[in-house]
Amino acid sequence: MRLNRCEFRKLRRGLRSQLQQAACCGARRRGGPPAAIGAFAGAALIAELIAAGGCDILQPDARRTGGPSEWMEIAGLAAANHVPIASHGGDGVTAHLLMATPTAIWCETGGVPKGPGAFRDRARIEGGYVYAPEGVGFGTELREEFVERFGV
Repeated sequence: MRLNRCEFRKLRRGLRSQLQQAACCGARRRGGPPAAIGAFAGAALIAELIAAGGCDILQPDARRTGGPSEWMEIAGLAAANHVPIASHGGDGVTAHLLMATPTAIWCETGGVPKGPGAFRDRARIEGGYVYAPEGVGFGTELREEFVERFGV
């Protein structure tokens, strides 16, 4: 989906509002449940959220926050401020990024993959653990059958 400039401003304003609400709600200070946030926020907004004390756990999503570079910037902010990270989504790229994240605590995933999937090398899930793909790179090389079937 491609957003026009006006829609992007609305989305960004909405994110900023959500982050401010999370920081100001006081649930953390009242002993409420841990707040996990950040699936759609980039590093600049995450920095504001951390400074405001608005989360217990960061939950970046490499597919939505700006890719691996933005994720690593968020991971640096989290590490510097002792904030744990639990991923939002658990594909092969995320498995690699979590293994390079000092405060990683959890890999969110839809469970053990059913069927061969789109990628040649994918994260392996066994016994409650996610293992990074063992191939070169992020493991995003498409399988030939997938390309043929969907005409990618």
